[in-house]
Amino acid sequence: MENEKELYIQYLKSYLSVSTHIGCPLGCIYCSGQSFYPDLVEKITDPNSLVDDVYKYKLFRKDITPIVINNRSDPFLPKVRKSSMDILKRFYEDGIHNPVTFITKLTPTPEELSILDEGRLPVFLFVTYSGLDKKIEPFGHESQLNTFDLCNDRKNFKLIHYWRPIIPTINDSDEDIRKMLDTVSGKCDASVVSGMRVNKTTKKSLHDKGITAIDDYDYSKHKYLDKDFQLKIKKMAKEYNHEVFSHTSCAISTFMDKADYNLHSNTNFCDVCKNHSNCKENCGQVILDEFRKLDLNSPVSEDTDSIVRYQGAMTEEERSFLQTIFKKRIIPEELTLSVSEQLMAK
Repeated sequence: MENEKELYIQYLKSYLSVSTHIGCPLGCIYCSGQSFYPDLVEKITDPNSLVDDVYKYKLFRKDITPIVINNRSDPFLPKVRKSSMDILKRFYEDGIHNPVTFITKLTPTPEELSILDEGRLPVFLFVTYSGLDKKIEPFGHESQLNTFDLCNDRKNFKLIHYWRPIIPTINDSDEDIRKMLDTVSGKCDASVVSGMRVNKTTKKSLHDKGITAIDDYDYSKHKYLDKDFQLKIKKMAKEYNHEVFSHTSCAISTFMDKADYNLHSNTNFCDVCKNHSNCKENCGQVILDEFRKLDLNSPVSEDTDSIVRYQGAMTEEERSFLQTIFKKRIIPEELTLSVSEQLMAK
C-alpha cells in the first residue's frame, strides 16, 4: 500500500507505533483508519528488521519512549499475533525497559498472556470495548469480554479498559455508563475514556447507518469528549472504586508512578486524578541539545517552567517526542502533520 513504509514506525500522540502489519478486517465503521488502511492484513516487514529499525529511529530513546505494537492492525489477529509476540520477546532479550502497549478487540491465548506477564518491562494491554451494537461494530463483543475474564490471574501487566468510542446518544446515557462500570470494575486496573475521531470517511459511514448526532459536536479536537461528561463518568466510577483516565498517557504514567509524559496537566482538568501531584512536578532539563540532534536549528525559548517555544517548523512526531523526553509543552511556530494525520484528515 502507498505510504506503508512511513507508517510502520511513527511517533503518535501517546507512543511510538511500531508495526509489522497494516490493515484490519473487523469493519468498525467509526475507525478513522478506514480512510487509508486496507480491509485485509498486509505484512510490511519482519519482527527483527522492525526492531532493528526502531533502535535506529531518531525519535526512539532506550528505556524512555513508550511503544505500541502493531497498532496499524490488531496485534492479536491470526496473521499478526505471532509477530506481535516476537517483537515483545526481542525487546525482552535486548533488555530494554520502555513501556509497551497492545491495543486489541480480540482475545490473547493463555500462552500469549503468559508472555505479556513476564514482568521484564512495563506492559499494558488495552482492550477496546464501549458496548456498541453490531451495526457499528460488526465483530461483536464476545472476545473483549473473554479477555477481561482470562486476565484474572495476571501478576505484572496492566489490563486497561479502553472505553472508546463514546458516541453521543448511542452509548453515553447514565444507564450505559453504569452497565459498563458493572462489567469492567474489579476486572480491569482502570479505564480510559475517549470520543471519536471524525473525518469525511467516518462521517459518511456513520450517516449511512443513520447516526447524525455527531454533527452537533466539535470534533476539530482529537477524539473530543465534553468536559462535563467526562467529569460525570469519573464521579460515577468512584462509586465503583474504579479509576477512569482521559488519556492513554495518563493511565500509563500513573501505573509507572511518573508524571504524564504528554503534559495534559498543563491544559486539562486533572485535579480529580490520583496522579495529579506527580504531573505538577517539573523537570528542569536543558533541551537545546536534543532540539539540535533533530536538526531543529531555530531559536528555542522557555516561556515558563512548563512551556517551550520553538521559532520554526517541526513535525507532530518531533513535538510528541520532545514533550515525552522533557515533560514540557512544546509550542512550535509551525506544526507539520504526520503522514497518518494527513491521511486520516481525508
